[in-house]
Amino acid sequence: MCLLLVAIVSAPLSSSAQRHSLERYSLEDGLPQSQVQDVIQGERGYLWFALLGGGLVQFDGHIFTAFTSADGLPSDLITALH
Repeated sequence: MCLLLVAIVSAPLSSSAQRHSLERYSLEDGLPQSQVQDVIQGERGYLWFALLGGGLVQFDGHIFTAFTSADGLPSDLITALH
């Protein structure tokens, strides 16, 4: 009886479960700084990293592109993305 109940209760959970993957990016991968404050995925699929003192970084799946105050950002101190 107990095994049947577990099977019935867990069946909906397994059918609706989503699979997520986790990638780790580091300085060796091209990330310009390791102090990441926030990460979001934009509409076009790019990952955007907010760096503490390092500006904003876009990742297209292959290349990290940094945007800093030298590129026109008001500050290199970015703590959150929306």
